[in-house]
Amino acid sequence: MKIADVQLSDPAYIPFRQMADAINVLPTAMSYLFLQVFTDEGITGIGPAHG
Repeated sequence: MKIADVQLSDPAYIPFRQMADAINVLPTAMSYLFLQVFTDEGITGIGPAHG
């Protein structure tokens, strides 16, 4: 089995819990990228890409 193609998705921004200190509430969003791998045997896998 050989890897035939690798594709990286556009960033997806997923809301995360809000962070706060004594005065401010800071909205946060986590960005995720997904890596998709294709093989010469037709098997495809997808998973999160961490940087």
